[in-house]
This record gives sequence, C-alpha cells and structure tokens, in this order.
Amino acid sequence: MKPVPRPDGSRPFTSSAPETPYWVGAQDVRAALTPQKAVSALRGVLDAGFNPEHDADRSRMQTPGGTLMVMPSVLDLPEKGVVMGAKLLTLTPANAAAETPEGRPVIQGLYQLFGGPHQAPLAVLDGAALTAVRTPAVSALGVELLLDPARLAEARA
Repeated sequence: MKPVPRPDGSRPFTSSAPETPYWVGAQDVRAALTPQKAVSALRGVLDAGFNPEHDADRSRMQTPGGTLMVMPSVLDLPEKGVVMGAKLLTLTPANAAAETPEGRPVIQGLYQLFGGPHQAPLAVLDGAALTAVRTPAVSALGVELLLDPARLAEARA
C-alpha cells in the first residue's frame, strides 16, 4: 500500500463519496502523536465523555504462531459525526528471534477507522506504532490524574 497524506481535518467524516482511505504509516503516527499530544488527546476525549468501558469486548484468539487480538471502539465526535474502528494486532513471540539481523516485530497490526453516515473506510494506521504511543500515554495520563492536587486533596478528605 502506498503511503498517502494523513488526515488534516479538511475532509469531513460525513462525506458520502467513497474515497481511498488514508494510509498513516509508523513514521507518520510517531510524528503526529508525540507523547504530549497523545496524553492531551486522551484527556480531551475522556473529558468529552468517552467511556472505553462502553466499547465492545476485546477478543483474543490463539494462533499457531501466537495471538490475534481485536479491539473495537466507537466515538461520537461533536460536529464530525460517529467514527468507529478496530485495532487488529498479532503478538508473535518467536519473531524476536527471527533469523534476520534485526529480528521481526513481536507486535504487528493495523487500525482501521470508519466513519460518516455510510460507515466508509477513512484511514488505516500502523497498529504497532499506535500501540507504542497509546500505551505509555494511558499510563502518563493516569499518573497526571493521580497527582492532580485537587484529586489528592479530595482523596485525603
């Protein structure tokens, strides 16, 4: 798949015309989502009322080489509409010892984003890069929230 420009907000999610989804590679994910931006984005979506507990269940399936994981989610974005997607990841422990000088990634995957009234494919992102940004961002946000002076005072009361 040939990389194409990442979404910049100029194309509304409500477009009814089928278009080729954007490809957002690992380098683009890392450039767009610095750790600070990832924490800020998570805080913003949670503050806006998103509750990941309301998402569909994640699933795991053992495969001959490891595990296939499916992580779906739906989000209603004000003024942009509903978007939904699923991260598909493979976890293949044997890849770390693959017979190449650099080995192979243990975690590989994609995130497929859909949206608009026709639930059209909008973007495909490198899932491993997204995971590498998201996981520490969740931890960092958790620490920020725990260290928030107002929350600490509330907990002590």
